[in-house]
Amino acid sequence: MTLFAFTVALGDQRQLTVILSSPAQDDSMPLTLQQMSTTFNAETNHHSVESRLIFDPPSPGTVRWRGNTLVYTFASALAPGNHRVTIAPGASGRAAERLAQPFTVSFTVRQPGVVVLQTDPQSGGQKLVAWRDGKAETLLTADSIAQFAVSPDGVDIAVVFANKQLTNLSLIDIASGQIRPLIQSPGITLGGVAWATDASALLVVRRDRLANGAESVPRVWLVRLNGEFVAVIDPSGRPSMAPVWSPDAQSVAYISPADGRLNVLNLSTHAVVNLGQPRGGTPAPGHPTPDWLRSTASHRSRTARPACCSR
Repeated sequence: MTLFAFTVALGDQRQLTVILSSPAQDDSMPLTLQQMSTTFNAETNHHSVESRLIFDPPSPGTVRWRGNTLVYTFASALAPGNHRVTIAPGASGRAAERLAQPFTVSFTVRQPGVVVLQTDPQSGGQKLVAWRDGKAETLLTADSIAQFAVSPDGVDIAVVFANKQLTNLSLIDIASGQIRPLIQSPGITLGGVAWATDASALLVVRRDRLANGAESVPRVWLVRLNGEFVAVIDPSGRPSMAPVWSPDAQSVAYISPADGRLNVLNLSTHAVVNLGQPRGGTPAPGHPTPDWLRSTASHRSRTARPACCSR
């Protein structure tokens, strides 16, 4: 009997804790934030946890569970500003364990911003400038900036630029302004750049410099975020340019410069569909990046394009 009492007392001392949360405390998140997750150290009473979940300000959404992890998907984009999520005290474990301490996480959703390309009057070069909350911050100054693309999560900018005729591909962290070089090579020239929809890789137009001083035809390459060239996109290795990922990440659209035709490659089957010669320009994604928008006179013609591969 004594042993039984001891076992019960030990069970009463078991407590539930949150071991991981995303967003984490004091995180700064883009407007593209779609869901949050909270992971517990043990099994929970799902109904009890869900009933104690409080959002300030209220943020309607849906709940699903992956093991001990609660995933909350927001019904609509969160408003810029401060947000707080709380799990109120109470019996939340599967065996009525209580939270060891009230769980609260506070995070900020950033104001949307604009990235512009400007001419530097002092050097005659170009600079990439971020505007947010009425304030401008120069992210990069270079002899020339060929193209840039904001990541789908609004965290980084991939930018192709040249200094002293050396082509660079770098990532710029928008929040900190830190520049991380990916590719620097005197033997290649880089052009258009596009993000995968999950921000895990890039598509980059590459020309190789030949021994006679000329350049090879342009080809779109898949590039990892460590700067590694993986493979050309066109299965036959033919010239290609102006790459764009489809929103579902299953296909890539690109232009064949030899005949001006628009091709769509299925990344799973490697089948290519020829859509003929498009009017009005090159491919463009079917939806904008909501957190950061490209806006520049020299690039505006590139952004006003007919949609391709849209949902």
